[in-house]
Amino acid sequence: MLHSDFLVPAPLPVQLTPLIGREAVVNAVSTLLRRPEVRLVTLTGPAGIGKTRLGLEVAFSLQKDFVHGACFVSLAALSDPDLVLPTIAQALGLREAGDWPLLERLQRFLAEKHLLLLLDNFEQVLAAARYLPDLLSTCPQAKVLVTSRAVLHVRGEYEFPVAPLDLPPLAPGTAPARMAASPAVALFVERAQAARPGFRLTEASTRAVAEICVRLDGIPLAIELAAARSKLFSPPVLLAHLQHRLPLLTNPARDVPARQQTLRNALAWSYGLLTREEQRVFRQLSVLVGAWTLEAAEAVVGQESGGRPLLDYLAALLDQSMIMPLDQSEHEAVFCMLETIREYGWECLVAEGEAFATQQAHAAYSLTFAEEAERQLRGAGQQAWLTRVEHHYENLRAALEWLLDQGKLEEAFRLGSALWWFWWLRGNVREGRRFLERLLAFRENVSAPIRARVLNAAGALAGLQGHLEQAEQLCTESLALFRDLQDARGTVLSLWVLAYCVMERSHYHEARALIEEAVAMARQTQDAWGLAYALEILADVEFNQGNYEPARLLGEEGLALSRMLGDSAGMALRLRLLALVRFFEGFPDEALPFVEESLLHSQAVGDRRGSAYSLFIQGFIAIFQGRYSSAQQGLKQGLALLEEVGDRRGLGWGLYGLGWAALGQGNAPAAQAQLDEALELFAEMDQRWFCTLCLEGLACAVAAQGKAVWAARLWGAAEHLREEIGGAIPTLVQQLYEPFSGMARDLLGNEAFAAAWAEGRLLTIAAVRGSQGQTPLAESVSPAWIAPDEAARISFPAGLTRREVEVLRLVARGLSDKQVAEELVIARRTVGTHLTSIYQKLGVSSRVAATRFALEHHLV
Repeated sequence: MLHSDFLVPAPLPVQLTPLIGREAVVNAVSTLLRRPEVRLVTLTGPAGIGKTRLGLEVAFSLQKDFVHGACFVSLAALSDPDLVLPTIAQALGLREAGDWPLLERLQRFLAEKHLLLLLDNFEQVLAAARYLPDLLSTCPQAKVLVTSRAVLHVRGEYEFPVAPLDLPPLAPGTAPARMAASPAVALFVERAQAARPGFRLTEASTRAVAEICVRLDGIPLAIELAAARSKLFSPPVLLAHLQHRLPLLTNPARDVPARQQTLRNALAWSYGLLTREEQRVFRQLSVLVGAWTLEAAEAVVGQESGGRPLLDYLAALLDQSMIMPLDQSEHEAVFCMLETIREYGWECLVAEGEAFATQQAHAAYSLTFAEEAERQLRGAGQQAWLTRVEHHYENLRAALEWLLDQGKLEEAFRLGSALWWFWWLRGNVREGRRFLERLLAFRENVSAPIRARVLNAAGALAGLQGHLEQAEQLCTESLALFRDLQDARGTVLSLWVLAYCVMERSHYHEARALIEEAVAMARQTQDAWGLAYALEILADVEFNQGNYEPARLLGEEGLALSRMLGDSAGMALRLRLLALVRFFEGFPDEALPFVEESLLHSQAVGDRRGSAYSLFIQGFIAIFQGRYSSAQQGLKQGLALLEEVGDRRGLGWGLYGLGWAALGQGNAPAAQAQLDEALELFAEMDQRWFCTLCLEGLACAVAAQGKAVWAARLWGAAEHLREEIGGAIPTLVQQLYEPFSGMARDLLGNEAFAAAWAEGRLLTIAAVRGSQGQTPLAESVSPAWIAPDEAARISFPAGLTRREVEVLRLVARGLSDKQVAEELVIARRTVGTHLTSIYQKLGVSSRVAATRFALEHHLV
């Protein structure tokens, strides 16, 4: 007798529950099976992905499409392929009939049946797959849906890989509602409520749940097992316990198969289906983190194993859903292993005593790869190698951690120094600095050449974030070592980074001497890459001093070298410089093509910081063209790109531009707030050339509000500062100020205006900012600028600035970033930038640790 309804085994009622977030999969598979030419579909995927439930949902949705319904056949208890046909016959109600071959009896029985056969858990009886094409060839109206962790590899098979559930976004600032809308989070909430009916998502717990789902790779079984623990733990506590996933993810329910009672059991089930050599390859591949390539796999496993090429084993592991293919790049195939599966593989690797040797091979490959990447990232292979490094980056990070843990300092220093240019280009500056500063704690234990490279790399990244004093110290130490070693290329590199930091602090005479030495040495040693970057800094020095023609010529020479080398990042830098030169020369329309090409090069190499600066320059041009809304849009895009970089100089640029855009739209109070905030940032970094621009912009904003005395003092302070640093005010910018200075002059009269201007020349920046157009407050010292005589008397622990101390005090009082911003009247993103700097100076990574520091040092 044929069952017209599902024969669902009693121990598996949970499998009848529809799986959240799988509607699209069910519809896609149902549509596929409705196609006349499709007879056999295999749902594949790793352990815990919910294939059985999906198969049942598909069968339920199609049941009415088949005259004789659908039949569910569980193969989970089988290990002998010869038992598959008898199990199908039993599920169909087909009785034995003497010696008549069972396959023929099934063919005859199904020949006129219009039926869907759902064969569940086929992976451990794969040899029986050979019967399916013969069965279907004589049964024109029957179709088969298979669930299996492995592909069957039979004719007529359509494979449908089942991916994990879509994961929630975790980017900073993501709204809790957007995270909660994720299918993975929705499944967690449903199963948590089953365990604890009162469970509800709150704004505070939503992110923890989202992070749990991401950590569990979106695997439904893992999420369900974790959600069941909601009876014991709140989401944040559960997240903390998930550092090691497998011990926590268990289900004591007696009505589910043993392989589904713990995630480890589910993975052990899959592992047991592999051959001995496949198991060894799987274990050794578990040392690879995130994405990896065939080359990386060969480095840790070998090109062959047991006489078979590695590719055969990778194909077998792909078939068994133990590894997954990622998007294929133009140059190489990329694979990954879900973290939950990788953790199981790592446990097996440790248990077999193979972990140390495998990690050693992994670290050796990572070091060789990183050093080759550093060379390739300076030339024509830049874009392709950036992609390769991106793919291997998690492995590079893991290798660096392992080398440090093992005390292999020379190798760790070599790896860290090889990655600095990647960190620079990709904007991973915070992480790069953390790694390099950890290395430098052991600097005395490594050889001078390696120490010099790491010092310079750390200085470069510190300078990039605006920590110029620290950067100068590191680069000065690096330069001395390179000189002693007579390392010409290292000396050029160190000179141009040091010159950059000195120039940013407006010490142009010193910067010129340093960079001219670098240019001469690079020419002498035919170091084209070093010469291009040295010429860039020399051009910047000329530009900041108003020498636009020399700056343009130097920029053009550097651009030609970068084009010759195929260095897209270098081309972007030089093009931005040439755009600024033409812009400040008074030709904004001619500047636009340079900055547009610059943006394309930055985007091509994924340089977020470079892209942001190009967007800023486009915004400045739009302001001068009167396109204020367009300017705001570009400036905000640029600031968003810098959120993860921690570039305070870039943040200042963006705020400065937004101030002028607001002023152009007639919103002088908003312009004042943004320009004042930009001035504070530049003053903290001692970037006085930018301070003059901000002072002048701020003067225009307060003049527009009728605060003429204050405006005149600001202009006076800016003029005095320009004279001190030897800077020049661009004619184009001066023309922008004229309507506002004229307004202030008309309000005060020439004599009073000149007196206020002269008064401003005598004040500290803090005093003139605080004067509000009333009486001079020479005794007032703002957090943004400490006068030289005050600096000698006032200092804070760990090199914190006054503003950083103010932020730290408020954080220690328990205020959120938003509340700190409101208290100090600054942007929320500025609070984040200050906190990043505070954490780096204190050597901590959390608000709790920073608060402890504040209490210990009596800052609260």
